[in-house]
Amino acid sequence: MSTELAIPSTGADRDWTPQQAALMEFSGLVKVGQGGTKVPVPRPVIEAFLAACHRTQLDPIARQIYCLEMGGKYVIMVSIDGLRLVAQRTGKYRGALPTEWTADGVTWTTVWLAGGNPAAARVRVKHADYTTPLDGVATWTEFGKTNSTWRSMPAHMLAKVAESLALRRAFPMELSGLYTPEEVDNATPVPASRDWLAAMKATDNRADLKGLFTELKDSGEWTENLHAEFASYGGSLPAIEEVVHGEIIDESAENEELI
Repeated sequence: MSTELAIPSTGADRDWTPQQAALMEFSGLVKVGQGGTKVPVPRPVIEAFLAACHRTQLDPIARQIYCLEMGGKYVIMVSIDGLRLVAQRTGKYRGALPTEWTADGVTWTTVWLAGGNPAAARVRVKHADYTTPLDGVATWTEFGKTNSTWRSMPAHMLAKVAESLALRRAFPMELSGLYTPEEVDNATPVPASRDWLAAMKATDNRADLKGLFTELKDSGEWTENLHAEFASYGGSLPAIEEVVHGEIIDESAENEELI
C-alpha cells in the first residue's frame, strides 16, 4: 500500500498529523459536529478500520476501503476492485468465469438483454486449491434496490453483489467481515428520510396520496410493504374530482389504479 506514511498507527486522534487527520476524514472516520467542529468516530471503529487497512493493504485514498455510518452503525466497506486486489495478492486467485444472469433460475445467459432486472446473477471464482469454481448467487429479491443506479444498471449492480459473495466464499480468511456497498445497503437498515406511513395517514384525498406515493418512489425507499399500505389506505379515501390540465378527472376508479 502506497499510503503507509499517511495512515495513523493509532486510533488516538491527538497523535495524528494534519495529513493523517485529513485522510481519516476522507475515509469517513471524522464527522463534522455542532458548530462545525470535527469529531472522530468512536475509537474502536477507528482501530478496527486501521487494522483492516493493514491486514488487507488496501488504499483508502483510492477508495478501495472506507467507513460509512449506516443506521447508527459504522461499517467498514471495500470496493469490488478492493476485493479483487486482495484475492489477487494471495497468489491463489485464478480469475472468474463470465458472469451469468437468469430470469427463471433455469436458463442462464452471459449477456443480459431482456431489459428490466434479472431474477438472479451468478459469478464463479477460480481458486488454485479447488478443482471446481466457487460460486456466488445474488437474487433480486434479496439484494435488488430502487435507487437510480440500480434502476439504470440492474444487471451490472446485481453482478457486483454476486462477485462479492463468490470472492468472500473463495477467500474467507482474507475477506471475512469486508463488504461492498451494494451488499451492505441491504444488510444494514438505513433510516427512512421521512415517516411515510404517518405522511400517508395525513392525506385525506386520493390526489394527495398519489403525489405522496410518487415522492416515495423517487426517494428510493419504496418497498412492497409500503406499496401494500398505500394501496389499502387509498381504498378507504373518498372519491374526488381532480382537475388535470384543465380537465375534470373522476377519481372513482378502482384502488389499484391510484398507485
